Amino acid sequence: MVIVRKNAFTLIESIAILLIIAIVAAVAVSSFSSPSLYNIRSRTETIKDHLRFAQNRAMNTSIVYGINFSGNSYFFFSGENPQNPLLLPGQDETIVILPSGMTISPTGIVSFDSWGKPYTDAQANTPQVGIRTFTVTYGGDTEVITITANTGFIP
Repeated sequence: MVIVRKNAFTLIESIAILLIIAIVAAVAVSSFSSPSLYNIRSRTETIKDHLRFAQNRAMNTSIVYGINFSGNSYFFFSGENPQNPLLLPGQDETIVILPSGMTISPTGIVSFDSWGKPYTDAQANTPQVGIRTFTVTYGGDTEVITITANTGFIP
């Protein structure tokens, strides 16, 4: 009787090894991603949420609400008193200070009417014309926030 030894890998073993290599490679690549990129993306999403909150408040009341951007900080306000910062959800302070080195440009006001329509200055009844963009910059990375005129859509 002849005993045959198998010295080769089976197809299932080969696939399992390739799968393990792929998982290890994915983890290695993700560990090299820039922490500033993660920080800027998460902060940009928070700013978009705050803009949507202002828009939602304006649409549910007859009062204009908005956000005033000023370089490395911003605040939420109502049209009844645009110089008086109001507390945003999830924030401890009325003025949101961005992390050191993070900036928003250009500075300015975005406010919304009861239809959710964006204005560059709702008090002066100056509607936003075209798509308005804000650029968030941090550690060499940038993210763009766009607000569509007439609809107020913030992707």
